Amino acid sequence: MQDSKTIAESIMQPQTQRNFNRTLKNLLHLVELTKRTNTMAAARYSALHFWFYFIPISFCIFSAIVLALIGALHTVEDAKLGLALFSAFFSFVAFLLNFLQGKYSMSTRASLHRSVKAEMVQVAFRLEKLRNFKGWGLSSSKYSTESRANAIRNLYRLDIYVRAMGQCTPPIPTKINDICCLLTSRVKTMCLKYPNTIKERLSYNEEEFGEVPIEMQSDAYDCLDEELRSFFLYPILMPNPQTVVSRTIDVFFSDPLDSISTDGTEDLEFSRSSILNRN
Repeated sequence: MQDSKTIAESIMQPQTQRNFNRTLKNLLHLVELTKRTNTMAAARYSALHFWFYFIPISFCIFSAIVLALIGALHTVEDAKLGLALFSAFFSFVAFLLNFLQGKYSMSTRASLHRSVKAEMVQVAFRLEKLRNFKGWGLSSSKYSTESRANAIRNLYRLDIYVRAMGQCTPPIPTKINDICCLLTSRVKTMCLKYPNTIKERLSYNEEEFGEVPIEMQSDAYDCLDEELRSFFLYPILMPNPQTVVSRTIDVFFSDPLDSISTDGTEDLEFSRSSILNRN
């Protein structure tokens, strides 16, 4: 009985709630970032495997078989020798590519990144349930002491699990990591610089001004994905991070000219900034 009372008092502490809110917010953003970077990495490695290994190996094996069949049916000895040499060449290329495929394991890397993405989707689903305790949910009387204590335990278990996953998975390609981290930084800068305008115009709910709502981060990544698909040879080749992030920010925060309001200096400055970015 005494232990239950002590646990209840600890949960009701304001510092416990603040720690819970901060950890939940950071974990939501980390999970979203991890999910997106692994999705992009899986797409890139899958494309590299398909175009640089699967297609060439299949073509070489098919060519070797066709040449061997033609050589077997041909009656001229010189032609047979030439066909046999070409067949041997394609067989050697297929063997070499298969060796490189095993060495660099593009398909295996893609599979691992897809697995991490699937795990992050499950973690995000669990975190959504814990958002019921955000704000002052740990102090709410509509939840039992046991459910609030379980929420705290589950949150910190998920935190440890996500960070352990980050240590066990293959590294994200540098350009993909740079693009996602730069976008996250730019979105946060906009929220810090124009908190009232962002909150009013984009209809995101967040208790603290200047913070990036997780829904906003997710929408920004969706916009980034659309921009990346417009680049030539994506995902085999990744565009310049500064270029694609600047285009994403312009699209994501752009407003029609006829909707510009001059009622406040922050709103006017934000509108001018959007216009300058588009130009």
